[in-house]
Amino acid sequence: MTLDPYPDPWLLARRGVIYDALHLFANPNGYRLADNVWRADTATRAAIDRLLTYEVQHGTAAVDIAKRLTQYLKPETARQTKKPYGTWGSYEARRLARTEITAAAGRATLAAGDANPFVIGYGWRLSLSHPDGEDCNCEAYSLHDEGLGPGVFKRGNVPSYPDHPH
Repeated sequence: MTLDPYPDPWLLARRGVIYDALHLFANPNGYRLADNVWRADTATRAAIDRLLTYEVQHGTAAVDIAKRLTQYLKPETARQTKKPYGTWGSYEARRLARTEITAAAGRATLAAGDANPFVIGYGWRLSLSHPDGEDCNCEAYSLHDEGLGPGVFKRGNVPSYPDHPH
């Protein structure tokens, strides 16, 4: 039996560090960790969650998180790519690591804004690299208007972030 190097999330929560694991994230199309890519039994999902929780909270780089996630991939899906970091690595693991870091940053931004009495809304902006016609809600969110201007959502009405991986 090997020891899991990542502590349970409740230990970190007792220290005031809260993190929402990716398995709770689902975009409006129902995207979750894909069972056809990840070995997704209950124990494995729990181990992935602990790994992500620990590494994101400690500021580990996406490429390093991805290296640690590769062990949880199904062998036939562990394809190696060179982009975007110039080194070989798993596309699926890197996508998950980048998405999870982005989701944590988004939650932190909302938490900081909610603690600031001067914040009345949150702007949804498209990345300059966001492809037109992407199967997501980003374009609609960037045009959404609640009286604060296009793409600005009032407190408590911000859609789930991110809307899709990457």
